[in-house]
Amino acid sequence: MVKVISIYLPQFHETTYNNEWWGEGYTEWTACKNAKPLYKNHYQPRIPLDGYYDLSDVNAINRQAMLAKKYKIDGFAIYHYYSMGSRLLDKPIELLYENKHIDIEYCLYWANHSWVRSWIGHNNDLLWEQKYGSCEDWTKHFYYCLKFFKDKRYIYKEGKPVFIIYNTDAFKDIDNFMLCWNELAKKNGLKGIFFIKTLVSSQISLDVNSFDTILEREPNFTIAYKNDKCKFLRTRIVWGMKNLTNKLLYKMDKGIVSRRIAYDEVVKSSVQRKAICDSDIPSVFPGFDSSPRHDYRGLIIDGSTPEKFKEYFRKQYKKAVESKLEMIFINAWNEWGEGAYIEPDTVYKYQYLEAIKGVVAEYEN
Repeated sequence: MVKVISIYLPQFHETTYNNEWWGEGYTEWTACKNAKPLYKNHYQPRIPLDGYYDLSDVNAINRQAMLAKKYKIDGFAIYHYYSMGSRLLDKPIELLYENKHIDIEYCLYWANHSWVRSWIGHNNDLLWEQKYGSCEDWTKHFYYCLKFFKDKRYIYKEGKPVFIIYNTDAFKDIDNFMLCWNELAKKNGLKGIFFIKTLVSSQISLDVNSFDTILEREPNFTIAYKNDKCKFLRTRIVWGMKNLTNKLLYKMDKGIVSRRIAYDEVVKSSVQRKAICDSDIPSVFPGFDSSPRHDYRGLIIDGSTPEKFKEYFRKQYKKAVESKLEMIFINAWNEWGEGAYIEPDTVYKYQYLEAIKGVVAEYEN
């Protein structure tokens, strides 16, 4: 059967560095609670059905795992922030590792980007820099990850632990990095590492290169690699003009949404597009709205419903089954600040999860 893997954000707990950078008590929930509707019928703020959880509480992680399993989600691809020994937001993954009773598969998704203030709509002040170093640094990184790779719950493909990299082209020496890790993996009793390249922006090449396969991460992939290049260029020009206008309107606490797209349009392109290679992994997204982080400068993909998402998931799941790909990704489990989540909220409750369960059940039966 195809594994259903949902991308997982570990931002929902207080840290000393977030307190320093954003203010006392800051978590992802801060932006979500402060969100406001920007136009008529704009669905904001979004409120979790069971309340604002804290991922420094192992019971919260266990509840998520049980909910995911109940609705046919096999595992989480957990964001991993690592820069030459410096780690961010590692509390949830450490708790998951230490508590073997939590029944969920998982893998690491290296979010290899620097942290800047623009993350919630401010300037581009650098807060935490992504650095890569040399083979000595890569070796230390590998041995930090090794304990997770050897966890019985870790996700494997072709007998190798899965390791996903977000921005592959930003790492100029990535081929040597992967070679180093594959050698270290074999020295430590593994067959190697199953490296997955993420297609997430137009700056990233479509070539598989030394990777085992690629992930068509949605909605980023469809927006970045539109089939209709002329239409995409026109859209970019319109967004730019709106951004210029907003620079004046922001001073009056007003604005116009710079980037707003219909869910149906993105889904149609996502489903109809041909695969980049025989082994590339499809994905789906339940919706997208980054206005809690970026206000009028955010990207909003509106018009999603559980019914539309179910049909979208059904078509992408079918692709994975027919191509014997063994995996499909959902972006995301809990990206509340981007409106990309399948956790229950106060409006749709469990309907997005029911959609996933329903499609998987069709194939199981």
